[in-house]
Amino acid sequence: MNPTEQNWHLTPLSADLSITCHSAPALLDTAVEQGIEAVWQQTLQKHPRLYNGRVFCLSELRESSLSGFWCEYRWVLAQMRSPELATRLNLRSLAVTALLICPEGIVLGRRHPDSLYLPGFWQGVPAGSVESRLGNEGVDLKTQLLTELEEEIGLTGEVSVTGPFWLANTIQPGSLISVLPSTRTRVLLP
Repeated sequence: MNPTEQNWHLTPLSADLSITCHSAPALLDTAVEQGIEAVWQQTLQKHPRLYNGRVFCLSELRESSLSGFWCEYRWVLAQMRSPELATRLNLRSLAVTALLICPEGIVLGRRHPDSLYLPGFWQGVPAGSVESRLGNEGVDLKTQLLTELEEEIGLTGEVSVTGPFWLANTIQPGSLISVLPSTRTRVLLP
């Protein structure tokens, strides 16, 4: 078995999945906060329009429930950029992805070469972090998928998300957690 297959764990999620939010842990270590800020400022030099939104991170994972908190995007960015901060923050940010199935086939997108995360990689459309710009509202995975679909290719309206959801995560500390469709889950066009 290759290392990629060994590092991923799949968890089927219940159809009546509940997702709860709690307060984010406090950053009590000033060195960690300074490290986060240093990474943020350095990244802003290359990407001055970067927005420090809110990303949902998991604390607990069960087939019937997910529990987590909203944190600043700069925390997750710092974790991606700094192995030392990754081991100290140990965030498990949540993302969604699906297959957009059209009469002509499946839609894939290639990430921009200047993307902060996986530049130049191919991915399913829609895909993205579970995020919020408004506050501490709840998490709705189907709504998040539809939001990503609109952001990425401008598709709105008569789109449906069907099928069961799975959660994929790696053993690595601070890894991204993706909610993805099973082979029966599709974003369908009319």
